[in-house]
Amino acid sequence: TNQTTNQPNNQTKKTNKELPITCDIKYTLNGKEMSVEELAGKSGKVTIEITYTNHEKHVVAINGVNTTLYTPFAVATGVIINNENNKNITVSKGRVINDGTKTIVVGMAMPGIQESLGLSKVNLPDSVKITMETTNFELGNIFTIATPKLLEEDDKKLLEEIEEIYSKVNTLQSSSNQIE
Repeated sequence: TNQTTNQPNNQTKKTNKELPITCDIKYTLNGKEMSVEELAGKSGKVTIEITYTNHEKHVVAINGVNTTLYTPFAVATGVIINNENNKNITVSKGRVINDGTKTIVVGMAMPGIQESLGLSKVNLPDSVKITMETTNFELGNIFTIATPKLLEEDDKKLLEEIEEIYSKVNTLQSSSNQIE
């Protein structure tokens, strides 16, 4: 893997190190797995499942017991889907924002964290699943960002403001549909 990273002093460095997070994408049409090339132009219920693997695991001693812990990465995945041929778009552990002509889908995952913490009552997913009904499947780029930096207070405020805007866009869209 050849990666480019931007350094704080605006210098670009390249590395051949392995990525700490990798992903596997599985496409299905009406429950049948196929490649994205085979899926192009088809109609039916499409599921896109992106499963992330966290390769940053470390053995640490906790109360004298060696335990495997993963570096806590938050992974956000986003895609914009055209509404002309797609409807009933959903995402697991994320948000779907429909502006009337396109739908923005954002999903979240935290690969390896469920295993690290040994949680059974809380579900911290290692994958994002997008489903939709399509009459002529095509898909643009899927963007993913992984970061070990958890949200800070300013980030939370920004997310709350974005949530308020999304709510108003959804209300506007709903009202426009009623007027039509």
